[in-house]
This record gives sequence, structure tokens and C-alpha cells, in this order.
Amino acid sequence: MRFSVSMSPGIQTPISAITIGEYGRQIESLGFHAIYLSDHYIAPYACFHSVSAASVLAASTENIKIGFAAYQVPLRH
Repeated sequence: MRFSVSMSPGIQTPISAITIGEYGRQIESLGFHAIYLSDHYIAPYACFHSVSAASVLAASTENIKIGFAAYQVPLRH
């Protein structure tokens, strides 16, 4: 059995690339299989862009899988 986590962009305070990288390293060190990101185009709070967050996670981790739980392609250029 494999376990994954979701990293939701819905947070009340802005999140930095450093924090995203630290989160990815910690999740990977705990032995999780994957991190899934979801997309949120319009929200009343600070949101990170899921593709940018995925690139930070990819640069910060070595073996964990990175995927998208939801991505709204028609809303992106």
C-alpha cells in the first residue's frame, strides 16, 4: 500500500518557495509515495500556482512522485 499527501493552495497566509521545499523534503523523508497539488484560480486568500509549486518540489526532493489532483487547463494561458 502506498500513501500520498495533498498540498492545497488554500491557506490564509502567503507561502514561500522555501516553505514549499521544506514541506516536500519532510514528506519525502517520512516515506510518502507522492505529493499531489490542486489548482485554485480564484480565492479570497493567498494561493500558490500549482505548476510553480511542483517545480519547487521537484528541485527540493529526489524520489517522491509529484502530481496534480486538479488542474484547470482552460483557465491558464
